[in-house]
Amino acid sequence: MSTKIAIMGDEHLGNKQYGLEERELDFRRVFIAVVQHCIDAKVRALVIPGDLYNMARPSGELVFFVKSMVRKLRDSLIQVFGISGNHDVGCDYWLQLTDIVPLNNTCKEAGIVGVVGSMGVSLSGLNWTRPNMFYSELAKLVAYLRSVNVKHVDYFVFHQLFDEFIPYQTGLITATGTMGIIREFTPKAVICGDLHESVQMEFNGVPFIYTGSTELNKMNEPEAKYLIILDDKKVTRIPLVTRPFIRKYIQTEQDLDGLLATYPRETDKMPMLLLEYDNEAKELAKRAGTVLKENNALFRLLPIVNANSKSILAQLTHDADVSRSGTIGYLKKAVESCFDTKSDEYQLIFQLLSSPDDLYDIIMNYAKTKNL
Repeated sequence: MSTKIAIMGDEHLGNKQYGLEERELDFRRVFIAVVQHCIDAKVRALVIPGDLYNMARPSGELVFFVKSMVRKLRDSLIQVFGISGNHDVGCDYWLQLTDIVPLNNTCKEAGIVGVVGSMGVSLSGLNWTRPNMFYSELAKLVAYLRSVNVKHVDYFVFHQLFDEFIPYQTGLITATGTMGIIREFTPKAVICGDLHESVQMEFNGVPFIYTGSTELNKMNEPEAKYLIILDDKKVTRIPLVTRPFIRKYIQTEQDLDGLLATYPRETDKMPMLLLEYDNEAKELAKRAGTVLKENNALFRLLPIVNANSKSILAQLTHDADVSRSGTIGYLKKAVESCFDTKSDEYQLIFQLLSSPDDLYDIIMNYAKTKNL
């Protein structure tokens, strides 16, 4: 008889995306839904492969929320195991406060190997570590397992990006190299976090399974989100209901009229609207924002680079004459020494300064316009 376990990674609880409280609540809502899915599916354990929290020091209220969810799982005889990711690394203490059993090898209080119920399904793992330190940390874990005479581990849990799963090669961590080190423990699967896409590949017959995130954190990740149920080596993906995103580019009055005419106002889950505009449509975007706000819409205005538009530097300094003796003046002089003042790159730097919270979207839009 096999033991079903659920995997839910990269929840990023506490992420007040775009500064909106409603988005912060969305991340909690999907966590609540996952807990109910686990209960309905009668799993024996829930495994969290990192980034449960969006920060290393979550608020007391957020920790209490997680603790209440874990208690609900434990009341249904579901054990909860976890590791820290790059966003919440170093917060094993917060995991323990919420009755989540840390699997990290440096957490001596919890031990190294978690065992699920009477079936004896075993887990072990590592907190996120810098890629150039991963293999040395993995070597320590393997040495420890040998020292306590562990011969078999069903599931290893990591929060790392392996080269085989990403479009660029770091040359630092590979699934193939990792499998070569842990093969002696004959794992059934390797559970992975950090990549916000639900995907898996096999190496030496062992699946490496990325859970994907539970909510949309960045626009370059798939909108489809899942809870994964593992039954021995059988993988089942349960779709999670998340808030839909709509991305629009406006440049004319017609674009604005079309947007306002089609934007849904009475839905169970109001879409999150990302409204892109260049400098020439700045006033238009402001009017759109005013109307959407009046309709209680969820939206974010996103400026994009346009070389033919009014200078972002002029926007940043409110069209005032910039003195070379001021901070912006020194920065302007430094940037001028590296870039042509008429180039898109020159404008991009000041756009990033004017909207630091939108850094990712600005960079991605710039890359798109340059076909990078």
